[in-house]
Amino acid sequence: MPNLSDYLIDTSTLLRDSNYLFNSKSSLTRFINQARDQVAKQTGCLRAVVTGQAPYGNAANPSVFTPGAAQPGSNSFQSFTTISGVEKYSFSYATPFLKATNAGFRSVVDVIDVAVSWGGTRPSLNWVPWEDLQAYCRSFNQGVFSYPFIWSTNGSGTKGQVWLFPVPQITALSGSQGLSAPAGEMEWDTSCLPTPLYSNNDYEAIPDSVTDAVPFFAAHLAFLSSQRYGMAAVMKSLYEERLGISNVAGDRGKTSSFYDPGC
Repeated sequence: MPNLSDYLIDTSTLLRDSNYLFNSKSSLTRFINQARDQVAKQTGCLRAVVTGQAPYGNAANPSVFTPGAAQPGSNSFQSFTTISGVEKYSFSYATPFLKATNAGFRSVVDVIDVAVSWGGTRPSLNWVPWEDLQAYCRSFNQGVFSYPFIWSTNGSGTKGQVWLFPVPQITALSGSQGLSAPAGEMEWDTSCLPTPLYSNNDYEAIPDSVTDAVPFFAAHLAFLSSQRYGMAAVMKSLYEERLGISNVAGDRGKTSSFYDPGC
């Protein structure tokens, strides 16, 4: 797995500037981190499930331990749950839980699937476009409360939001008092961005299947900054070629079942 020095050597070699005469290390480091973000956005290679239970506030360390399971020295847990009466959850709401169990992950850039606990089950909710949620669900303004079964997103990138319907709360009358059901644990299947690399000690979360494309996009940005548009275009073409090769190498397809369903 490459570290920052590896990226700097590869990028400066593509630029024919191994002595950093025309591009400083700090500039190339910035371009490299922008390239890593670009790779993560285009490929969705940083995918993580933000779970209902996570060791909140403890940094995830790359090791042989399973994130969210064996965590030496961690005995404090908080839940990633719905909030009573709240229908909108920013992507940043998941950030502490994401970082607690995934080293090298910075933020959520997209949510692919949402599941919410209904008590004994945790089903995946039905997704609808935001316009449909607004027109057909949120138009009921008399206070509809239940377990959520529909979700949508609004906003873009890291500023996006998850919306749930009905509003996650159940109220059952008991005498003269209203009793609210407990908050439901959530699980979000997310696409994420990596934390920046500033030294060789920073963990690279991007998988090896796509890291070889990073220096080409960083070189593309460096050539753009010096207004060498021809070489910038060449580097972007080589970057896209590497991404195509890497995707084939990283996923050769899956078989849904090797057995006859009638057996």
